Amino acid sequence: MIALAHEVVRFRPGYAGLCFEERAILDEWLSRTRHVDAVVDLSDRLWNIGIAGPILGIFRDGCDQASWLIVRSGTDWGLADCEDRSVLSAQTSLTEVLTRIEAAK
Repeated sequence: MIALAHEVVRFRPGYAGLCFEERAILDEWLSRTRHVDAVVDLSDRLWNIGIAGPILGIFRDGCDQASWLIVRSGTDWGLADCEDRSVLSAQTSLTEVLTRIEAAK
């Protein structure tokens, strides 16, 4: 991501499909994490995965491709690691998914 995108996305992100509490959790996490450049809502793209909730791309500092994808399906949250192409088992909260990302840095 370029610096301009970093500023716009990091400080004024738009998260379609997240409730107020989930937005607050994500905003708080983004404000304290140091290795993430941006969180981008990728929900509008054609994914061909059936019904899914929000799909968020998590970008590491200086990377132009997402390092992780967070996907909500029903009440479960999934996390895909785009670098090693692994998918972690379903989590029950956005907080748990963000904790897994923190552990991976």
